[in-house]
Amino acid sequence: MPVAKLPSHLPFPSSVHRLPNELLSYVFLATRHERHCLNEFDYDKPVPRHHSGLINGPLDLSHVCRRWRMLALATSRLWTFLVLTFPITRSDLARFVHFLSRSKDSPLDIFLDFRDEEWDLDDDDEEEEHDFREEHMKRVLRIITPHISRWRTIEMLTDTWEPMYCFLRDIKGAPDLQKLLSVRLTRCNAYFVRKGEWFYPQSKKEALPLFAGMALPQLKTLSLAGVHVDWETLSTQVNSLEELELKYHSEEVMPSLSEFRSLMTSLSNLRLLTIQGWGPRLDQGTWIKQQRSICLPKVTHFTFGYVDTEYAMEFLSLFVLPALQHLGLEDLEGPLGCRGSLESTVVLDYVGSRHRSVCPAPNHTPRCCARACFPLSTLNTLSFKSIRARPPGISSLLGECQALKRIVLKDVEITTFLETLQTSLTDLKASDYTLKHPPEASAAQKRCSCQILLERSWVVPAPVTTSSVVPVVAKEEEPAPVTLKATKRRALTPRN
Repeated sequence: MPVAKLPSHLPFPSSVHRLPNELLSYVFLATRHERHCLNEFDYDKPVPRHHSGLINGPLDLSHVCRRWRMLALATSRLWTFLVLTFPITRSDLARFVHFLSRSKDSPLDIFLDFRDEEWDLDDDDEEEEHDFREEHMKRVLRIITPHISRWRTIEMLTDTWEPMYCFLRDIKGAPDLQKLLSVRLTRCNAYFVRKGEWFYPQSKKEALPLFAGMALPQLKTLSLAGVHVDWETLSTQVNSLEELELKYHSEEVMPSLSEFRSLMTSLSNLRLLTIQGWGPRLDQGTWIKQQRSICLPKVTHFTFGYVDTEYAMEFLSLFVLPALQHLGLEDLEGPLGCRGSLESTVVLDYVGSRHRSVCPAPNHTPRCCARACFPLSTLNTLSFKSIRARPPGISSLLGECQALKRIVLKDVEITTFLETLQTSLTDLKASDYTLKHPPEASAAQKRCSCQILLERSWVVPAPVTTSSVVPVVAKEEEPAPVTLKATKRRALTPRN
């Protein structure tokens, strides 16, 4: 019947009801929430319980009408994103179980956030008083471990160690983990990364193997923040890794140098490496023998946050990263508020010099010593966070970055940096950029975050050669356009 001839008392038919079931099913799948949707929230805080769309979207679709309900229940992939947050109620568990049942045999994406927004991170003595304890973790494990062979991604965040320890200890005996692609485990207390900080609780410092040492042949992403495992066993489990993050650990639970080297060299497909705080334990004198012994030929993104400049240089001396395109450096001391920002000039000088330190002759050939461990001349992106350095240190590093296209600054002395930038880039003038500080920033403070986008090539100070000029994408007489986007300063919190 033509629309014009429909009785006026009937509601105007929606075009969505004319879609065939197959197409409507795809529409349902396009509306579901997945892990990436959590980026809209402040990741320093637990997922808000009132955001029902994040958790109950499939339920809402199934309650619209009979047809939609039948189609939603028949679309198993609609129910595969499982969320459980603290505090856990009976209705939360019931919904979780329903999702598991309705997902049938489809791969699962599991997000568990057991953080308490009111928890005092500084009071270690009261860790056992947290309202999410081992018995609660066991209850959750009884629900999800029967489906472990279907796990595709698993992310868990806790305030304390007890539930995380229970997770590592009690997951065992799975037939296989062929579908597992991503694991992110976070104990949200960044203060353990401070120099000289001991792990707590000491009674449960024991390093447990990840997933009882089972092989993880398809695992592509592994993030361990404040969570340590049996490092020696890990090197035999995750040979297909492409992204590895080790963040905010106490120094005493980190791998030995030999364990760390075994892990790194086993990751032939690694492309992204992030170390926040401590890498391997470098006993006095032993690290020298391992200089430049870790070559990661496919790593394009490397981020390193440090709490000790001497350790930072020793750690950086271990690597050869011939494919590096994105380099990030961060001072963790200042944001943690313990000793104030470090003087990072020596670290920038070290990176800028491409490791021109003396290698021990018995272990290294002249050819090895001549290698550019960090090929800064081909670097695309450089990121500084909370870095405090003198202009010569910044200038020497920029002088090596001949192909740089993007600079990311977060919580830095922006005025000092821009003055240094102008002297390093011969065709950059003050009129080429605009900068707006946060309203509350005083003239003395001048700390903010921004991005500098070098939309055309720039020339390194003399001597200038053909190799030091990147192909021009604008008229040669024009200055390099630079875009700065200033944002309100935000300090690192223990939950970052």
